[in-house]
Amino acid sequence: MENNEAAYIWEGDIGKAWEGLMDDKGISAMIKDETMRKVERKNYMDKMNSSSETRSMIRYLSIIIDLSPSMKNTDMKPTRLAVTKVHLKKFIEDFFDQNPLSLISLQSTNDCKSMMISDFFNSPNEHIEKLTD
Repeated sequence: MENNEAAYIWEGDIGKAWEGLMDDKGISAMIKDETMRKVERKNYMDKMNSSSETRSMIRYLSIIIDLSPSMKNTDMKPTRLAVTKVHLKKFIEDFFDQNPLSLISLQSTNDCKSMMISDFFNSPNEHIEKLTD
């Protein structure tokens, strides 16, 4: 067997297989091209969104409050129901700040029955008054 010939293919001269791989310059050029494509796409979308007319969406939201005896538990201080009311008041105020055209309805459940606390209003004060009653 000669030096140049090998019994198996993996014993032969590998050659310069790494020459076919991209150098760092090629990879960085690809990354730059992809980044530029994303920037151009974002600019195009921003232009399309700014030229369109902005409209608000009217949302109807029903909030159902559990009034079962478990809401009198004191694992949250003072009770679960009191904590729920505090967080619900804050949620209602924030919701109307972000969605001024939307409407909220409050309902309660207890013993397999549902009761309307407040109908669909777009005033946070009316809902908060009903919660405090």
